[in-house]
Amino acid sequence: MGNIKNRIEANHIFLVRGGKSFLNFDAVLIGISQSLIDHYYQSILGRGPDPSGLSYWPSEISRLQALGIDTQEAFRVMAGGFFGSVEYVAKNTSDRQYVTDLYETFFRRTPDSGGLAYWTDRLAQGIPRSIVLFAFLFSPEFGSYMQGLFGNTSGRAESYAVVDFYRGFLNRLPDSDGFSYWLSRFRSAQCQGAAAVSSQVNSISSQFLSSGEYLNRNRTNRDYVADLYYAFLRRGGDLNGFNYWTNQLGSGSQTREQLRLQFLNSAEFQNRVTQVINQGCMR
Repeated sequence: MGNIKNRIEANHIFLVRGGKSFLNFDAVLIGISQSLIDHYYQSILGRGPDPSGLSYWPSEISRLQALGIDTQEAFRVMAGGFFGSVEYVAKNTSDRQYVTDLYETFFRRTPDSGGLAYWTDRLAQGIPRSIVLFAFLFSPEFGSYMQGLFGNTSGRAESYAVVDFYRGFLNRLPDSDGFSYWLSRFRSAQCQGAAAVSSQVNSISSQFLSSGEYLNRNRTNRDYVADLYYAFLRRGGDLNGFNYWTNQLGSGSQTREQLRLQFLNSAEFQNRVTQVINQGCMR
């Protein structure tokens, strides 16, 4: 964890003011981000970044920071894009290698025998690779690793809700105008009370899932259930839960809209809605 940060700080990135030198923390954070981007390219794709990626991802991180969005979100989306890319899929990795890649990418270590056995068993039983990826992305170990690099970059609960819907349903970072629009709807509701916030969460999640962008992704039932876990619950699903919800759709026992409402009204997600409510009005 300290290797990236120590390497950047060892480069003596300083500002000089009044005859005294100070560490330029903006430059340090840019350097840390760039080193982590390089690491993702190498550990996932087995190569260095191409010129477009070399400029795109640092600029996206700067844009998110300006919007008040947690820096970790850029790396979650980047990881999802890389692991789901044609380039990575073409490597035709075994389940064992896939799990090893996750450990080396997010934890910067080889998998322990128990963890490797657990995740390869889940994959063998049919849980999608994306679900395992989500579990790593929201694991305490990854959170601690990222906080060790960037410090506390957390934002307000309503910001996370907007980003979760973009990342979980559309598999991308929010564009600036879209983020501002949805955020303003949440913040207006926060000034009107709990019922207004709950209504907006219902409406906004429905609008994302019924959007042309989401429908054009042509998600299977398994994909759809994985998306609900990722967007609403910020985690990968457990094997029994994932299979249950997928079977509900496959058998026709519930529609996709009914499943959305099940996740929306779950105690786990409603705890997150309460956090949005408790953040209060910003006016």
